[in-house]
Amino acid sequence: MRKDLEIIILAAGKGSRMKTRIPKILNKLHNKTLINHVIEKSRKLKPSRINIIVNKNLNSLQKKIPKINYIIQTRPLGTGHALKLYYKKTNNVKKYLVVLYADAPLINLKDILKIYKNLKKKNDLIVIGAEVNRNKSHGIIVKKSGKISKIVEFSNANTKEKKIKMCNTGVIGLKSKFLNLTSKIKKNKSKNEYLITDIVNIAYQKKLSIGLIKTRNSHKSFGVNTIDELNRLKCL
Repeated sequence: MRKDLEIIILAAGKGSRMKTRIPKILNKLHNKTLINHVIEKSRKLKPSRINIIVNKNLNSLQKKIPKINYIIQTRPLGTGHALKLYYKKTNNVKKYLVVLYADAPLINLKDILKIYKNLKKKNDLIVIGAEVNRNKSHGIIVKKSGKISKIVEFSNANTKEKKIKMCNTGVIGLKSKFLNLTSKIKKNKSKNEYLITDIVNIAYQKKLSIGLIKTRNSHKSFGVNTIDELNRLKCL
């Protein structure tokens, strides 16, 4: 068991673009729900604790999938707010944290393990990036003087930033002693929610060490938002 590691799975999103009768993360890929894929991979890492942040409509998961610390996000205020909730409601937080998404079922286990090992040896915060040739929606990893300075939403990126191929998969690892940085995440005015990616720029301003793991499995690393995207994963 990795007693100094915790996994946080974000599962509170509405998933409205999926347009299915059931919550997005309960749709199946290869006869298994999306969230079960992520939980199984998390368990293979043998962390001290697995935490899942869900909305009130997914409260029933606690009976279906036990032995997990559930946190209810009653208001849909975004991924940054979810991390704020975790910080507020969780006791005895372990030294290293890895944040995953319940709608990214094929995330590479080796990449997650690299995050853990990297946090132990080098960086304070680390993200997994993937090269995308024709990006139209993914967050962009921006560097300043060779150092990662921020992750900018594609819709908010300028012309120069949109030419950057390295995109954010969403997976973030950080040392828990820097969880207090979540208090500095401000509500994004255009989306009216708190974005977890803002913690990257906050860490940069605090001169923390920010690392990047470049995944070789870019087509499997991003979250599923639509039925078409889910169907494409079924072909992999």
